[in-house]
Amino acid sequence: MLVGCASTALPPSPATTLTPMRVEALNNTHSLGAGVLMLGEQHDAPEHQQLHALVVAHLLSQERLAAVVIEMAHAEGQTTALADTASEAQVQQALHWNDDEWPWASYGPAIMRAVRAHIPVLGGNLQRAQVTAAMQDNNLQNAVSPGVWAHHLEAVYTGHCALVPKTQLAPMARVQVARDQRMAQTIERAVVPGKVVLLLTGSAHANKRVGVAQHLRVPSVSIQLAATSGADTYSHSKTGQDLDTSNAFDWVWATPELAPVDYCAQFKAQIKRK
Repeated sequence: MLVGCASTALPPSPATTLTPMRVEALNNTHSLGAGVLMLGEQHDAPEHQQLHALVVAHLLSQERLAAVVIEMAHAEGQTTALADTASEAQVQQALHWNDDEWPWASYGPAIMRAVRAHIPVLGGNLQRAQVTAAMQDNNLQNAVSPGVWAHHLEAVYTGHCALVPKTQLAPMARVQVARDQRMAQTIERAVVPGKVVLLLTGSAHANKRVGVAQHLRVPSVSIQLAATSGADTYSHSKTGQDLDTSNAFDWVWATPELAPVDYCAQFKAQIKRK
């Protein structure tokens, strides 16, 4: 956010509002003929989950929301059999919700807005047994280009603070590919002509160069929710075979920066405890 002179009143932060630029981004899914809108969040940024709820409400107001697919529940969880009057406890049960991994207080508002409108909420992640199977499936690394596979290996390595044995990089990268595939499959089953399937997921999965879009057969628009000091931006995604992660999102929505966290120190402490 830009800081003005001390004598100038600052405007309200647009972090958790749908500014005209953000509304334009949402409306572009229709003008571009995209049947999928991906919101890539940073999981520990509360403003991002607040924006989830606002985006759901906006799409509902336009009667354009076909379904909400979420990374936060596995693909066997869904609300299709529930009435729009279902309680939050019933919704959590239907989604097999794990509050230890994904705090319901953060994600519940967006989910419940969809349920109240009788819009299906569909889990898109893998079950634990499927994660184990994916780690052993050598075919998964052939489901993406060599450049994307190399990106996954590097992301796993750096994302785990260079502490993971290199023998484990490929199995863990296969899981990322399998998760992208599963979310893409769940999305495609929910597509309705003229409407939008909304995917709520982490930024890595919403990255159009390396994530879910690699496995989609329908047009998509991707928005990154980024905890950064920058401003909202728009970029035309490039085409071609070269892997260019700098244009991995159609839009970037900036939210306030978070206090610095030493994730690697936390990870090292977790390893030490084990």
